Amino acid sequence: MSHKIYKYPIPVKETFTLDLPRDAEIIRVDDVDGHFWLWAIVDTDPSAQLVTRYFENYKTGQEFKTNPRNLKYLGMVKMFIMQELALYVFENISTVRPFTEKAPVLAPGVGRPMNKEERDAMDRAFIKSIEEIDPGYLDQGTNE
Repeated sequence: MSHKIYKYPIPVKETFTLDLPRDAEIIRVDDVDGHFWLWAIVDTDPSAQLVTRYFENYKTGQEFKTNPRNLKYLGMVKMFIMQELALYVFENISTVRPFTEKAPVLAPGVGRPMNKEERDAMDRAFIKSIEEIDPGYLDQGTNE
């Protein structure tokens, strides 16, 4: 049995899932160059069973859809588009699975630097996903 730290993209959506090797230990979530990532210690044995894990992102002031007792806080990620937007990342650890939307299994740039075309494509997808969470957010401007 061999273990390594792997990096997974976190979509900017209210809910998402990731298929991770059974017993994967999430050790970090963070924002890097405007994109959100999750790091986990995983069993790299090809026969390791994958399990679907459920995650929820919340903004400051947003009402919880899931009982907070069923959520495990993982960390905060932030981005700056005219103002700072922070998302608090939780894993839904309850046995009730309220959604089934899958996050991408792999993302460009995992394990190697992205080229400009890949970065631009990811930026466009990132901005589109922000609008899905909070329509009109990018049009709000600032009060400064």
